Amino acid sequence: MDSNCVCVVDDDRDLNTMIEWALGKEGFTVQSYNRPEAFLEALDEGACGCVLLDLKMPGLSGLDVQQIMKEKDIDVPILFLSGYADVPSVKSAFKKGAVDFLEKPIDVRILVETVMNALEISRQQREESRQKAEMSLLIDRLTNREKEILQNLSHGLTSKEIGKALGISHRTVEIHRARIMEKLSIKSLADLVLFSFSNGLHQAGCPGND
Repeated sequence: MDSNCVCVVDDDRDLNTMIEWALGKEGFTVQSYNRPEAFLEALDEGACGCVLLDLKMPGLSGLDVQQIMKEKDIDVPILFLSGYADVPSVKSAFKKGAVDFLEKPIDVRILVETVMNALEISRQQREESRQKAEMSLLIDRLTNREKEILQNLSHGLTSKEIGKALGISHRTVEIHRARIMEKLSIKSLADLVLFSFSNGLHQAGCPGND
């Protein structure tokens, strides 16, 4: 994926040409679409860093496109464009995750700054997704028993308390804990608890201790 790629979706061909020129001059790759349907047909996860999306277009509106992207689980920063946006539409756009709104006629300086900000958000989102995927792979390496013990540890239970709750010896709990830390490449109990909270494992409750 080109992290500097910007998709522009607007039925105004002249505006698209201006945006292509302005962003291209700054080193961005720009893909323009005059019809939202064409954009959606070409859209793929990771296809662009951010989207400049016209709010009012013939056929599908910008809000319609935003909703379809949401339903497809395509989480790309959206910047809305409009010369006559109504307040309810703007509120709806932001409520659904739009990162900014640009009024027409567009100020080139503001356009470039806003796109740079959106692409930085996009890079952060991709990094977070990468980290979550890595953590998910690590968690999948744990056995069900190890996950139970990790959840109990995140609730502050000692080895003896966990052993009593699960019907095993505290020594067995400590052996499992050592294996968990080895599999997750974690050196301390504090980091293990932090890992559990960061990945939502503590939210599953406290197994065997109801």
